[in-house]
Amino acid sequence: MRAAGFFREACIRRGLVPDRLGVDLKGSLSATGRGHATDKAILAGLHGWEPESCDIDAVRALPQPLTADPRIPWAEGTTRAHSDDVRFLRFSEYKDDVLPHPNTMVFRALAGREVVFEQTWCSVGGGFVVLAGAEIQRDRSGPPAAQPHPFHDCASLAAAARSIGGTFGDVVLANEEAWDSWLGETTGRRPMPCPSTRRTPRAAASSRHPPMAPPSSCPPCWSKRPSDSSWIGRPSTTLSPQQALWESW
Repeated sequence: MRAAGFFREACIRRGLVPDRLGVDLKGSLSATGRGHATDKAILAGLHGWEPESCDIDAVRALPQPLTADPRIPWAEGTTRAHSDDVRFLRFSEYKDDVLPHPNTMVFRALAGREVVFEQTWCSVGGGFVVLAGAEIQRDRSGPPAAQPHPFHDCASLAAAARSIGGTFGDVVLANEEAWDSWLGETTGRRPMPCPSTRRTPRAAASSRHPPMAPPSSCPPCWSKRPSDSSWIGRPSTTLSPQQALWESW
Protein backbone atom coordinates (compact mmCIF):
# COMPACT_ATOMS: atom_id res chain seq x y z
CA MET A 1 0.00 0.00 0.00
CA ARG A 2 2.78 2.42 0.88
CA ALA A 3 4.73 1.76 -2.32
CA ALA A 4 1.60 2.21 -4.44
CA GLY A 5 0.84 5.45 -2.63
CA PHE A 6 4.36 6.76 -3.25
CA PHE A 7 4.07 5.85 -6.94
CA ARG A 8 0.75 7.70 -7.14
CA GLU A 9 2.30 10.77 -5.50
CA ALA A 10 5.27 10.65 -7.90
CA CYS A 11 2.94 10.56 -10.92
CA ILE A 12 0.79 13.40 -9.68
CA ARG A 13 3.85 15.57 -8.90
CA ARG A 14 4.87 15.10 -12.53
CA GLY A 15 1.44 16.11 -13.75
CA LEU A 16 0.73 12.65 -15.18
CA VAL A 17 -2.84 11.47 -15.57
CA PRO A 18 -2.32 8.13 -17.34
CA ASP A 19 -4.92 6.18 -19.24
CA ARG A 20 -4.35 3.21 -17.01
CA LEU A 21 -2.00 1.72 -14.44
CA GLY A 22 -0.18 -1.59 -14.38
CA VAL A 23 1.59 -3.37 -11.55
CA ASP A 24 3.75 -6.48 -11.81
CA LEU A 25 4.52 -8.46 -8.64
CA LYS A 26 7.69 -10.50 -8.63
CA GLY A 27 9.53 -12.78 -6.23
CA SER A 28 7.84 -13.61 -2.95
CA LEU A 29 5.07 -11.08 -3.53
CA SER A 30 4.07 -13.04 -6.62
CA ALA A 31 4.61 -16.50 -5.14
CA THR A 32 2.32 -15.90 -2.16
CA GLY A 33 -0.56 -15.08 -4.50
CA ARG A 34 -3.84 -13.45 -3.62
CA GLY A 35 -4.03 -15.09 -0.20
CA HIS A 36 -1.91 -12.31 1.30
CA ALA A 37 -4.16 -9.64 -0.25
CA THR A 38 -1.18 -7.87 -1.79
CA ASP A 39 -3.25 -6.90 -4.82
CA LYS A 40 -5.92 -5.32 -2.62
CA ALA A 41 -3.32 -3.36 -0.64
CA ILE A 42 -1.79 -2.05 -3.88
CA LEU A 43 -5.17 -1.01 -5.26
CA ALA A 44 -5.84 0.83 -2.00
CA GLY A 45 -2.50 2.63 -2.24
CA LEU A 46 -3.26 3.66 -5.82
CA HIS A 47 -6.43 5.25 -4.44
CA GLY A 48 -4.26 7.28 -2.06
CA TRP A 49 -5.37 5.35 1.02
CA GLU A 50 -2.99 4.74 3.91
CA PRO A 51 -2.69 1.82 6.37
CA GLU A 52 -3.35 4.01 9.40
CA SER A 53 -6.63 5.47 8.24
CA CYS A 54 -8.11 3.21 5.58
CA ASP A 55 -11.35 1.31 5.99
CA ILE A 56 -10.16 -2.30 5.99
CA ASP A 57 -13.55 -3.61 4.90
CA ALA A 58 -13.42 -1.25 1.92
CA VAL A 59 -9.93 -2.50 1.06
CA ARG A 60 -11.10 -6.10 1.12
CA ALA A 61 -14.01 -5.27 -1.17
CA LEU A 62 -12.02 -3.19 -3.71
CA PRO A 63 -11.82 -5.79 -6.51
CA GLN A 64 -15.63 -5.91 -6.83
CA PRO A 65 -16.34 -2.21 -7.52
CA LEU A 66 -13.21 -1.89 -9.67
CA THR A 67 -14.33 -4.82 -11.80
CA ALA A 68 -17.60 -2.99 -12.50
CA ASP A 69 -15.99 0.45 -12.87
CA PRO A 70 -12.17 0.54 -12.86
CA ARG A 71 -11.91 4.34 -12.75
CA ILE A 72 -10.21 5.79 -9.68
CA PRO A 73 -9.73 9.46 -8.71
CA TRP A 74 -6.37 10.79 -9.88
CA ALA A 75 -5.41 14.42 -9.36
CA GLU A 76 -8.00 16.44 -11.31
CA GLY A 77 -9.15 13.45 -13.34
CA THR A 78 -9.40 9.68 -13.23
CA THR A 79 -7.36 6.72 -14.37
CA ARG A 80 -8.00 3.01 -14.76
CA ALA A 81 -6.92 0.51 -12.12
CA HIS A 82 -8.75 -2.76 -12.73
CA SER A 83 -8.06 -5.57 -10.27
CA ASP A 84 -6.59 -7.58 -13.17
CA ASP A 85 -4.05 -4.80 -13.76
CA VAL A 86 -2.18 -6.05 -10.69
CA ARG A 87 -0.45 -9.15 -12.03
CA PHE A 88 1.11 -11.99 -10.06
CA LEU A 89 3.85 -12.96 -12.50
CA ARG A 90 4.91 -16.56 -12.86
CA PHE A 91 8.60 -17.18 -12.29
CA SER A 92 9.00 -18.13 -15.96
CA GLU A 93 7.94 -14.59 -16.91
CA TYR A 94 10.83 -12.92 -15.07
CA LYS A 95 13.35 -15.73 -14.54
CA ASP A 96 16.05 -13.81 -16.40
CA ASP A 97 15.53 -10.65 -14.33
CA VAL A 98 17.91 -9.73 -11.53
CA LEU A 99 15.57 -8.61 -8.77
CA PRO A 100 16.77 -5.85 -6.45
CA HIS A 101 14.93 -7.62 -3.59
CA PRO A 102 12.82 -10.78 -3.15
CA ASN A 103 9.74 -8.57 -2.66
CA THR A 104 9.67 -6.49 -5.84
CA MET A 105 6.87 -4.46 -7.41
CA VAL A 106 7.00 -2.70 -10.77
CA PHE A 107 4.52 0.16 -11.20
CA ARG A 108 3.74 1.59 -14.64
CA ALA A 109 1.68 4.53 -15.86
CA LEU A 110 0.53 3.99 -19.42
CA ALA A 111 -0.87 6.14 -22.22
CA GLY A 112 -2.34 3.61 -24.60
CA ARG A 113 0.37 0.94 -24.80
CA GLU A 114 3.20 3.37 -24.11
CA VAL A 115 4.80 3.40 -20.67
CA VAL A 116 5.11 7.05 -19.69
CA PHE A 117 6.41 6.50 -16.18
CA GLU A 118 7.75 3.49 -14.29
CA GLN A 119 9.09 2.82 -10.81
CA THR A 120 10.31 -0.34 -9.09
CA TRP A 121 9.71 -0.57 -5.37
CA CYS A 122 10.89 -3.15 -2.85
CA SER A 123 9.14 -4.14 0.36
CA VAL A 124 12.06 -4.76 2.70
CA GLY A 125 10.14 -5.69 5.83
CA GLY A 126 9.01 -4.00 9.00
CA GLY A 127 6.79 -1.53 7.16
CA PHE A 128 9.66 -0.19 5.04
CA VAL A 129 9.57 0.25 1.28
CA VAL A 130 12.54 1.36 -0.82
CA LEU A 131 12.67 2.70 -4.35
CA ALA A 132 14.98 0.43 -6.31
CA GLY A 133 18.23 2.16 -7.17
CA ALA A 134 17.67 5.01 -4.75
CA GLU A 135 20.70 6.21 -2.88
CA ILE A 136 19.91 6.44 0.83
CA GLN A 137 22.17 8.89 2.61
CA ARG A 138 23.17 7.73 6.06
CA ASP A 139 24.99 9.97 8.49
CA ARG A 140 26.66 7.78 11.06
CA SER A 141 29.36 10.18 12.07
CA GLY A 142 28.49 9.92 15.76
CA PRO A 143 27.53 7.11 18.12
CA PRO A 144 24.10 5.47 17.75
CA ALA A 145 21.30 7.53 19.20
CA ALA A 146 20.20 6.44 22.65
CA GLN A 147 16.68 5.09 22.94
CA PRO A 148 14.48 7.71 24.63
CA HIS A 149 12.38 5.01 26.29
CA PRO A 150 14.53 1.91 26.88
CA PHE A 151 12.84 -1.26 28.11
CA HIS A 152 13.92 -4.84 28.67
CA ASP A 153 10.78 -6.69 29.70
CA CYS A 154 7.00 -6.28 29.82
CA ALA A 155 7.06 -4.37 33.09
CA SER A 156 9.56 -1.77 31.87
CA LEU A 157 7.69 -1.47 28.54
CA ALA A 158 4.43 -0.82 30.41
CA ALA A 159 6.17 1.73 32.65
CA ALA A 160 7.57 3.53 29.61
CA ALA A 161 4.11 3.65 28.01
CA ARG A 162 2.57 5.06 31.19
CA SER A 163 5.29 7.69 31.44
CA ILE A 164 4.38 9.13 28.01
CA GLY A 165 0.65 8.47 28.33
CA GLY A 166 0.71 6.33 25.21
CA THR A 167 0.57 2.79 23.94
CA PHE A 168 3.27 0.16 23.71
CA GLY A 169 3.41 0.97 20.00
CA ASP A 170 4.08 4.63 20.79
CA VAL A 171 7.10 3.61 22.86
CA VAL A 172 8.49 1.38 20.13
CA LEU A 173 7.89 4.04 17.48
CA ALA A 174 9.67 6.73 19.51
CA ASN A 175 12.67 4.46 19.95
CA GLU A 176 12.73 3.58 16.24
CA GLU A 177 12.47 7.23 15.23
CA ALA A 178 15.59 7.98 17.29
CA TRP A 179 17.43 5.28 15.35
CA ASP A 180 15.97 6.49 12.05
CA SER A 181 17.37 9.96 12.65
CA TRP A 182 20.82 8.43 13.16
CA LEU A 183 20.51 6.09 10.17
CA GLY A 184 19.14 8.81 7.93
CA GLU A 185 16.23 6.62 6.85
CA THR A 186 14.25 7.93 3.90
CA THR A 187 12.02 4.91 3.36
CA GLY A 188 8.77 6.53 4.44
CA ARG A 189 7.85 4.20 7.26
CA ARG A 190 4.77 5.14 9.24
CA PRO A 191 3.34 3.57 12.39
CA MET A 192 0.79 0.81 11.97
CA PRO A 193 -1.93 -0.19 14.43
CA CYS A 194 -2.69 -3.73 15.55
CA PRO A 195 -4.04 -5.32 12.35
CA SER A 196 -6.84 -7.13 14.16
CA THR A 197 -8.42 -3.99 15.64
CA ARG A 198 -9.34 -2.23 12.39
CA ARG A 199 -8.88 0.97 14.38
CA THR A 200 -8.85 4.40 12.78
CA PRO A 201 -6.44 6.78 14.57
CA ARG A 202 -8.13 9.65 16.35
CA ALA A 203 -6.59 12.20 14.01
CA ALA A 204 -8.21 10.50 11.02
CA ALA A 205 -11.43 9.37 12.68
CA SER A 206 -14.68 10.42 11.13
CA SER A 207 -18.37 9.72 11.56
CA ARG A 208 -18.11 7.32 8.65
CA HIS A 209 -15.19 5.37 10.06
CA PRO A 210 -15.27 5.88 13.84
CA PRO A 211 -12.64 4.30 16.09
CA MET A 212 -13.43 0.72 16.97
CA ALA A 213 -12.87 -1.15 20.19
CA PRO A 214 -10.55 -4.17 20.22
CA PRO A 215 -12.43 -7.28 19.09
CA SER A 216 -12.87 -10.29 21.30
CA SER A 217 -10.15 -12.08 19.33
CA CYS A 218 -7.46 -9.73 20.67
CA PRO A 219 -5.29 -11.03 23.52
CA PRO A 220 -6.42 -9.89 26.99
CA CYS A 221 -3.73 -7.22 27.19
CA TRP A 222 -5.87 -4.17 26.45
CA SER A 223 -6.88 -1.69 29.11
CA LYS A 224 -9.27 0.88 27.70
CA ARG A 225 -11.51 3.55 29.10
CA PRO A 226 -14.99 3.04 27.59
CA SER A 227 -15.34 6.71 26.67
CA ASP A 228 -11.86 7.01 25.17
CA SER A 229 -10.88 6.05 21.62
CA SER A 230 -7.23 5.47 22.51
CA TRP A 231 -5.57 2.48 24.12
CA ILE A 232 -3.58 3.09 27.26
CA GLY A 233 -0.25 1.38 27.82
CA ARG A 234 -1.45 -0.35 30.97
CA PRO A 235 -1.47 -4.13 30.55
CA SER A 236 -3.55 -6.56 32.54
CA THR A 237 -1.95 -8.89 35.03
CA THR A 238 -2.09 -11.70 32.46
CA LEU A 239 0.12 -9.91 29.93
CA SER A 240 2.71 -12.21 28.37
CA PRO A 241 5.75 -11.28 26.26
CA GLN A 242 3.90 -12.50 23.17
CA GLN A 243 0.92 -10.30 24.00
CA ALA A 244 3.22 -7.33 24.59
CA LEU A 245 4.73 -7.88 21.14
CA TRP A 246 1.20 -8.06 19.68
CA GLU A 247 0.24 -4.73 21.23
CA SER A 248 3.49 -3.09 20.13
CA TRP A 249 2.33 -3.59 16.54
